[in-house]
Amino acid sequence: MVTATNGTATFVGARTRKVYNASFYIADVVTTKVKWQLQGKAGAGDTAYIQLPEDAYFVGASILTGPTVSSVLIPTRNEANVPNAVVAIADNLNTLTTRVPYRIPVRMNERFGFVEA
Repeated sequence: MVTATNGTATFVGARTRKVYNASFYIADVVTTKVKWQLQGKAGAGDTAYIQLPEDAYFVGASILTGPTVSSVLIPTRNEANVPNAVVAIADNLNTLTTRVPYRIPVRMNERFGFVEA
């Protein structure tokens, strides 16, 4: 059974330290690109990447409940997988008091996304 869900990704500006929270939508279909929204809640019709107005770091995710098909999210930059990076859904559920911290660099206007796996 497919269980689509939403999450929030947190980015911190490399220079300004400004925090950017972006909503993302997980369709729960392996090899599908996650959809993103900076303004409001992401849904199936949104874009498959996010672009930030400054160099930043992806520092964390909080995912509502747990999809039943996909178990990890593979970070991508400009359509290429980020080497040695994976976001395990089980380690980033919103019900956990602590989640895995990340520090994945994202360049200004670079297309950052996730692919479900």
